[in-house]
Amino acid sequence: MKPTLKDLIDAGLISPGSGVLEIHYRDTIAKVTLLKDGKLTWNKQTFDRPSTMSLKFKMSIFPQRSTDNGWDSLLYKGIPLHKIVEKVPTPEVDTNKIVEKVPAPEVDCSVDTITNYHDGRSVRPLCRDSFNINNSQYGIPCSQHVPDCMCPTHRAGSLWRKLTGSARVDRNNKMMKNNNEYMKHVIGMTLDEYHNYLVGDFQKNFNEILPYEMLIKNFEELRAEKFVIDEIFPRCEGKHLVDPRDIAIFLAKVFNYRNTQLLLHNNVEARKHGVDTKQFKMFINSSKNGSVCPDAENEFNQIEPSEEAISYMLEFVNKFIENLPKLEL
Repeated sequence: MKPTLKDLIDAGLISPGSGVLEIHYRDTIAKVTLLKDGKLTWNKQTFDRPSTMSLKFKMSIFPQRSTDNGWDSLLYKGIPLHKIVEKVPTPEVDTNKIVEKVPAPEVDCSVDTITNYHDGRSVRPLCRDSFNINNSQYGIPCSQHVPDCMCPTHRAGSLWRKLTGSARVDRNNKMMKNNNEYMKHVIGMTLDEYHNYLVGDFQKNFNEILPYEMLIKNFEELRAEKFVIDEIFPRCEGKHLVDPRDIAIFLAKVFNYRNTQLLLHNNVEARKHGVDTKQFKMFINSSKNGSVCPDAENEFNQIEPSEEAISYMLEFVNKFIENLPKLEL
Protein backbone atom coordinates (compact mmCIF):
# COMPACT_ATOMS: atom_id res chain seq x y z
CA MET A 1 0.00 0.00 0.00
CA LYS A 2 1.30 3.44 -0.93
CA PRO A 3 2.23 5.58 2.12
CA THR A 4 -0.02 8.53 2.98
CA LEU A 5 1.02 12.04 3.99
CA LYS A 6 0.25 11.02 7.58
CA ASP A 7 2.73 8.17 7.18
CA LEU A 8 5.41 10.64 6.02
CA ILE A 9 4.69 12.85 9.02
CA ASP A 10 4.83 9.91 11.44
CA ALA A 11 8.14 8.80 9.88
CA GLY A 12 9.59 12.26 10.52
CA LEU A 13 10.23 12.85 6.81
CA ILE A 14 8.00 15.93 6.59
CA SER A 15 6.57 18.29 9.19
CA PRO A 16 3.08 19.82 9.17
CA GLY A 17 2.75 23.59 9.05
CA SER A 18 1.42 26.61 7.23
CA GLY A 19 2.68 26.85 3.65
CA VAL A 20 5.25 24.07 4.06
CA LEU A 21 4.26 22.58 0.69
CA GLU A 22 4.58 24.36 -2.64
CA ILE A 23 3.13 23.78 -6.10
CA HIS A 24 4.11 25.44 -9.41
CA TYR A 25 1.96 25.64 -12.53
CA ARG A 26 2.58 27.86 -15.53
CA ASP A 27 3.26 31.34 -14.11
CA THR A 28 1.72 30.66 -10.69
CA ILE A 29 3.20 29.39 -7.42
CA ALA A 30 1.00 28.46 -4.45
CA LYS A 31 1.77 27.66 -0.82
CA VAL A 32 -0.13 24.75 0.69
CA THR A 33 -0.65 24.03 4.40
CA LEU A 34 -0.09 20.51 5.71
CA LEU A 35 -2.20 19.57 8.74
CA LYS A 36 -1.15 17.13 11.47
CA ASP A 37 -3.62 14.51 10.21
CA GLY A 38 -2.08 14.62 6.74
CA LYS A 39 -4.82 16.68 5.14
CA LEU A 40 -4.04 19.72 2.97
CA THR A 41 -5.54 23.19 2.98
CA TRP A 42 -5.37 25.73 0.17
CA ASN A 43 -7.59 28.63 -0.80
CA LYS A 44 -9.78 28.01 2.27
CA GLN A 45 -10.44 24.43 1.15
CA THR A 46 -9.38 21.13 2.76
CA PHE A 47 -8.26 18.10 0.77
CA ASP A 48 -7.72 14.48 1.79
CA ARG A 49 -5.32 13.59 -1.04
CA PRO A 50 -2.45 15.40 -2.80
CA SER A 51 -3.84 14.75 -6.30
CA THR A 52 -7.24 16.20 -5.43
CA MET A 53 -5.59 19.37 -4.19
CA SER A 54 -3.12 19.72 -7.08
CA LEU A 55 -5.84 19.17 -9.70
CA LYS A 56 -8.08 21.77 -8.05
CA PHE A 57 -5.21 24.28 -8.07
CA LYS A 58 -4.29 23.65 -11.71
CA MET A 59 -7.93 23.78 -12.84
CA SER A 60 -8.20 27.23 -11.24
CA ILE A 61 -5.56 28.31 -13.77
CA PHE A 62 -6.41 26.04 -16.70
CA PRO A 63 -10.05 24.80 -16.39
CA GLN A 64 -9.55 22.21 -19.14
CA ARG A 65 -7.10 20.29 -16.94
CA SER A 66 -8.69 16.94 -16.07
CA THR A 67 -6.02 14.95 -14.21
CA ASP A 68 -2.90 15.45 -12.14
CA ASN A 69 -0.53 13.52 -9.89
CA GLY A 70 -0.19 15.47 -6.67
CA TRP A 71 2.72 13.34 -5.49
CA ASP A 72 4.70 14.69 -8.46
CA SER A 73 3.36 18.27 -8.34
CA LEU A 74 3.62 19.09 -4.62
CA LEU A 75 7.04 19.98 -3.27
CA TYR A 76 8.36 19.83 0.31
CA LYS A 77 11.48 21.98 0.64
CA GLY A 78 11.84 21.82 -3.11
CA ILE A 79 11.60 17.99 -3.26
CA PRO A 80 8.61 16.27 -4.95
CA LEU A 81 6.58 14.19 -2.51
CA HIS A 82 7.09 11.02 -4.56
CA LYS A 83 10.83 11.28 -3.89
CA ILE A 84 10.20 11.51 -0.14
CA VAL A 85 7.90 8.48 -0.26
CA GLU A 86 10.89 6.42 -1.41
CA LYS A 87 12.52 7.08 1.98
CA VAL A 88 9.69 5.51 3.99
CA PRO A 89 11.08 2.41 5.78
CA THR A 90 9.90 -0.86 4.26
CA PRO A 91 7.98 -3.00 6.81
CA GLU A 92 9.83 -6.10 7.96
CA VAL A 93 8.58 -9.29 6.34
CA ASP A 94 7.47 -12.13 8.60
CA THR A 95 9.49 -15.03 7.22
CA ASN A 96 7.38 -17.49 9.20
CA LYS A 97 4.46 -16.82 6.92
CA ILE A 98 4.42 -18.49 3.56
CA VAL A 99 3.15 -16.12 0.93
CA GLU A 100 2.28 -17.38 -2.50
CA LYS A 101 3.86 -15.15 -5.09
CA VAL A 102 1.38 -14.21 -7.80
CA PRO A 103 3.07 -13.57 -11.14
CA ALA A 104 2.54 -10.10 -12.58
CA PRO A 105 0.37 -10.03 -15.69
CA GLU A 106 2.25 -9.80 -18.92
CA VAL A 107 1.86 -6.49 -20.73
CA ASP A 108 2.39 -6.16 -24.45
CA CYS A 109 4.24 -2.90 -24.93
CA SER A 110 5.13 -3.64 -28.51
CA VAL A 111 1.85 -2.49 -30.01
CA ASP A 112 0.76 1.08 -30.65
CA THR A 113 3.94 2.86 -29.55
CA ILE A 114 1.85 6.04 -29.43
CA THR A 115 -1.72 5.68 -28.17
CA ASN A 116 -3.99 8.70 -28.48
CA TYR A 117 -6.29 8.72 -25.45
CA HIS A 118 -9.35 10.99 -25.39
CA ASP A 119 -10.05 12.13 -21.84
CA GLY A 120 -13.44 13.63 -22.70
CA ARG A 121 -12.08 17.06 -23.56
CA SER A 122 -8.90 16.60 -25.53
CA VAL A 123 -6.62 13.93 -26.99
CA ARG A 124 -3.64 12.91 -24.85
CA PRO A 125 -0.74 11.17 -26.65
CA LEU A 126 0.63 8.29 -24.57
CA CYS A 127 3.92 6.50 -25.24
CA ARG A 128 3.80 2.71 -24.83
CA ASP A 129 7.48 2.01 -25.31
CA SER A 130 8.68 -0.92 -23.16
CA PHE A 131 10.61 1.66 -21.09
CA ASN A 132 7.24 2.51 -19.50
CA ILE A 133 6.49 -1.03 -18.34
CA ASN A 134 5.94 0.20 -14.76
CA ASN A 135 3.82 3.22 -15.71
CA SER A 136 0.08 3.41 -16.25
CA GLN A 137 -1.94 6.44 -17.39
CA TYR A 138 -5.75 6.44 -17.47
CA GLY A 139 -5.65 2.73 -16.57
CA ILE A 140 -3.67 1.86 -19.71
CA PRO A 141 -0.77 -0.46 -18.78
CA CYS A 142 2.70 0.41 -20.02
CA SER A 143 1.91 4.03 -20.87
CA GLN A 144 3.26 7.48 -20.08
CA HIS A 145 2.33 10.98 -21.20
CA VAL A 146 4.60 11.85 -24.12
CA PRO A 147 5.68 15.21 -22.57
CA ASP A 148 6.85 13.33 -19.44
CA CYS A 149 8.19 10.22 -21.15
CA MET A 150 11.85 9.29 -20.60
CA CYS A 151 12.06 6.52 -23.22
CA PRO A 152 14.90 6.76 -25.78
CA THR A 153 12.56 8.40 -28.31
CA HIS A 154 11.14 11.11 -26.06
CA ARG A 155 13.84 11.55 -23.41
CA ALA A 156 15.54 14.56 -25.01
CA GLY A 157 12.28 16.45 -25.39
CA SER A 158 11.17 15.62 -21.85
CA LEU A 159 14.47 16.77 -20.36
CA TRP A 160 14.31 19.96 -22.41
CA ARG A 161 10.82 20.70 -21.08
CA LYS A 162 12.04 20.09 -17.52
CA LEU A 163 15.07 22.32 -18.00
CA THR A 164 13.22 25.21 -19.61
CA GLY A 165 10.28 24.84 -17.25
CA SER A 166 12.68 25.13 -14.30
CA ALA A 167 14.25 28.20 -15.89
CA ARG A 168 10.81 29.79 -16.24
CA VAL A 169 9.94 29.07 -12.60
CA ASP A 170 13.30 30.57 -11.63
CA ARG A 171 12.46 33.67 -13.71
CA ASN A 172 9.09 34.04 -12.00
CA ASN A 173 10.61 33.67 -8.52
CA LYS A 174 13.28 36.26 -9.29
CA MET A 175 10.60 38.68 -10.51
CA MET A 176 8.44 38.08 -7.43
CA LYS A 177 11.41 38.90 -5.21
CA ASN A 178 12.44 41.82 -7.45
CA ASN A 179 15.98 40.49 -7.77
CA ASN A 180 17.77 43.53 -9.19
CA GLU A 181 20.75 41.63 -10.60
CA TYR A 182 18.57 39.13 -12.41
CA MET A 183 16.27 41.83 -13.77
CA LYS A 184 19.15 43.99 -14.96
CA HIS A 185 21.26 41.30 -16.60
CA VAL A 186 18.83 38.55 -17.68
CA ILE A 187 15.60 40.44 -18.37
CA GLY A 188 17.48 43.58 -19.38
CA MET A 189 15.33 46.07 -17.42
CA THR A 190 14.37 46.94 -13.88
CA LEU A 191 11.11 45.43 -12.67
CA ASP A 192 9.14 48.67 -13.12
CA GLU A 193 10.61 49.23 -16.57
CA TYR A 194 9.73 45.68 -17.54
CA HIS A 195 6.14 45.98 -16.34
CA ASN A 196 5.74 49.22 -18.30
CA TYR A 197 7.28 47.60 -21.38
CA LEU A 198 4.87 44.65 -21.21
CA VAL A 199 1.87 46.95 -20.80
CA GLY A 200 2.94 49.13 -23.74
CA ASP A 201 3.40 46.07 -25.93
CA PHE A 202 0.05 44.70 -24.74
CA GLN A 203 -1.72 47.94 -25.71
CA LYS A 204 -0.17 47.76 -29.19
CA ASN A 205 -1.09 44.10 -29.73
CA PHE A 206 -4.63 44.29 -28.38
CA ASN A 207 -5.62 47.68 -29.80
CA GLU A 208 -9.02 47.32 -31.49
CA ILE A 209 -9.33 43.78 -30.07
CA LEU A 210 -10.12 44.63 -26.45
CA PRO A 211 -12.29 47.47 -25.12
CA TYR A 212 -10.68 50.71 -23.98
CA GLU A 213 -11.23 49.96 -20.28
CA MET A 214 -9.00 46.91 -20.61
CA LEU A 215 -6.30 48.73 -22.58
CA ILE A 216 -5.74 51.29 -19.82
CA LYS A 217 -5.12 48.75 -17.04
CA ASN A 218 -1.67 48.55 -15.42
CA PHE A 219 0.46 45.41 -15.13
CA GLU A 220 -0.94 44.20 -11.81
CA GLU A 221 -4.51 44.73 -13.01
CA LEU A 222 -3.80 42.75 -16.18
CA ARG A 223 -2.28 39.92 -14.16
CA ALA A 224 -5.42 39.90 -12.01
CA GLU A 225 -7.37 39.51 -15.25
CA LYS A 226 -5.27 36.36 -15.89
CA PHE A 227 -3.07 37.76 -18.64
CA VAL A 228 0.18 35.76 -18.59
CA ILE A 229 3.79 36.38 -19.63
CA ASP A 230 4.73 34.22 -22.58
CA GLU A 231 7.66 33.92 -24.99
CA ILE A 232 7.29 35.17 -28.56
CA PHE A 233 9.87 32.75 -29.97
CA PRO A 234 9.06 29.61 -27.92
CA ARG A 235 11.48 27.70 -25.71
CA CYS A 236 10.73 24.44 -27.53
CA GLU A 237 12.57 25.74 -30.61
CA GLY A 238 15.88 25.14 -28.82
CA LYS A 239 15.36 21.47 -27.96
CA HIS A 240 17.91 20.39 -30.58
CA LEU A 241 20.73 22.15 -28.68
CA VAL A 242 23.27 19.99 -26.84
CA ASP A 243 26.26 22.13 -25.83
CA PRO A 244 25.63 23.80 -22.42
CA ARG A 245 26.90 27.19 -23.60
CA ASP A 246 24.65 27.12 -26.67
CA ILE A 247 21.72 26.28 -24.39
CA ALA A 248 22.71 29.10 -22.01
CA ILE A 249 22.83 31.64 -24.85
CA PHE A 250 19.46 30.44 -26.13
CA LEU A 251 17.83 30.72 -22.68
CA ALA A 252 19.38 34.15 -22.09
CA LYS A 253 17.67 35.29 -25.30
CA VAL A 254 14.39 33.51 -24.52
CA PHE A 255 13.90 35.39 -21.24
CA ASN A 256 15.12 38.75 -22.53
CA TYR A 257 12.41 41.40 -22.39
CA ARG A 258 12.33 41.62 -26.21
CA ASN A 259 11.12 38.02 -26.45
CA THR A 260 8.24 38.23 -23.97
CA GLN A 261 4.68 39.51 -24.13
CA LEU A 262 1.38 39.49 -22.27
CA LEU A 263 -1.25 37.10 -23.64
CA LEU A 264 -4.73 35.97 -22.68
CA HIS A 265 -4.46 32.88 -20.49
CA ASN A 266 -6.87 30.57 -22.34
CA ASN A 267 -10.01 30.41 -24.49
CA VAL A 268 -12.27 30.80 -21.47
CA GLU A 269 -10.64 34.15 -20.65
CA ALA A 270 -10.67 35.16 -24.32
CA ARG A 271 -14.40 34.56 -24.65
CA LYS A 272 -14.99 36.41 -21.38
CA HIS A 273 -13.42 39.49 -22.99
CA GLY A 274 -15.21 38.98 -26.31
CA VAL A 275 -12.08 37.90 -28.23
CA ASP A 276 -12.55 35.60 -31.25
CA THR A 277 -10.62 32.44 -30.28
CA LYS A 278 -10.09 31.37 -33.91
CA GLN A 279 -9.14 34.72 -35.40
CA PHE A 280 -6.79 35.72 -32.58
CA LYS A 281 -5.40 32.38 -31.39
CA MET A 282 -1.84 33.80 -31.45
CA PHE A 283 -2.88 36.13 -28.60
CA ILE A 284 -4.21 33.23 -26.48
CA ASN A 285 -1.57 31.27 -24.59
CA SER A 286 -3.31 27.88 -24.63
CA SER A 287 -4.37 28.11 -28.29
CA LYS A 288 -1.05 28.74 -30.05
CA ASN A 289 -0.14 25.04 -29.98
CA GLY A 290 3.51 25.74 -30.74
CA SER A 291 2.79 28.13 -33.61
CA VAL A 292 5.45 30.76 -34.18
CA CYS A 293 4.62 34.29 -35.32
CA PRO A 294 6.09 35.40 -38.66
CA ASP A 295 9.37 37.28 -38.13
CA ALA A 296 9.62 35.94 -34.53
CA GLU A 297 12.78 33.98 -35.27
CA ASN A 298 14.39 36.93 -37.05
CA GLU A 299 13.62 39.20 -34.09
CA PHE A 300 14.91 36.54 -31.71
CA ASN A 301 18.21 36.25 -33.59
CA GLN A 302 18.79 39.98 -33.23
CA ILE A 303 18.71 39.82 -29.42
CA GLU A 304 22.20 40.16 -27.91
CA PRO A 305 22.12 38.94 -24.30
CA SER A 306 24.66 40.28 -21.83
CA GLU A 307 27.61 38.14 -20.81
CA GLU A 308 26.22 38.23 -17.27
CA ALA A 309 22.95 36.72 -18.55
CA ILE A 310 24.82 33.97 -20.41
CA SER A 311 26.97 33.21 -17.36
CA TYR A 312 23.88 33.02 -15.15
CA MET A 313 22.13 30.63 -17.53
CA LEU A 314 25.27 28.54 -18.00
CA GLU A 315 25.50 28.01 -14.24
CA PHE A 316 21.78 27.20 -14.17
CA VAL A 317 22.17 24.64 -17.00
CA ASN A 318 25.23 23.02 -15.42
CA LYS A 319 23.42 22.59 -12.09
CA PHE A 320 20.47 21.05 -13.91
CA ILE A 321 22.77 18.58 -15.66
CA GLU A 322 24.52 17.72 -12.38
CA ASN A 323 21.15 16.87 -10.82
CA LEU A 324 19.96 14.72 -13.71
CA PRO A 325 20.53 11.41 -11.86
CA LYS A 326 18.21 12.66 -9.11
CA LEU A 327 15.59 13.77 -11.61
CA GLU A 328 15.60 10.42 -13.39
CA LEU A 329 15.18 8.23 -10.33
